[in-house]
Amino acid sequence: MELRIQGIGTGGINPSARTVFTKLKSYFELLGNDQHILIRYISGMIAATNVTMLDEAASYGFDVADQLHQICTDLLDKHGANPEYHEYYTAISAKRDLFSIYPTESTVQSLYYLELFDLHAELSVNEYILRQEKNIREFAGLPEVGHYYEILEQKLGAAAKDLNDLLLEHFVCARVMDAFRQGMLNEYHYTLENVDPDTQQPIFQLWMETL
Repeated sequence: MELRIQGIGTGGINPSARTVFTKLKSYFELLGNDQHILIRYISGMIAATNVTMLDEAASYGFDVADQLHQICTDLLDKHGANPEYHEYYTAISAKRDLFSIYPTESTVQSLYYLELFDLHAELSVNEYILRQEKNIREFAGLPEVGHYYEILEQKLGAAAKDLNDLLLEHFVCARVMDAFRQGMLNEYHYTLENVDPDTQQPIFQLWMETL
């Protein structure tokens, strides 16, 4: 399944509803009198993407965003000596002198965080997609949908796989990734609320002045 990953601020992976349902219409036409099977399959797939799964995705997104604070602390303390964070250190290098004028370490760390958030989000979303792909692919074997998928395979042959990938991307991946994205953004918004104790200015204002 090819998953189209966009920036974290754009809504994640999700082709337009018109595109998806235009494609779905062709499958409904192929099924003729058996269209109810596809309706039940889609309904089961949506139901299977339950609240627990979405809560876990949101929680993991929050944790991933929180990890960036640890990375920023490491960059400040070790000055890029950790090879695991080389990409982050390279990205922050041009702004280090600008940020270091503030005497409070938590302010500098927050500025690092905002500067590196887009990079961290991009790397984390791609990693999360790879982590979840196996779980998502197993949807066809779930009790709620497995029976209907077997019938669709009999009716549509090889086209059933393309149909399944389309449905997974639109009805499952998009919902899970939206929850993951929201978890990341929640932690990001907390950082935006920080205030530099020396200037009494919000962190986002200090960062904005460096753009």
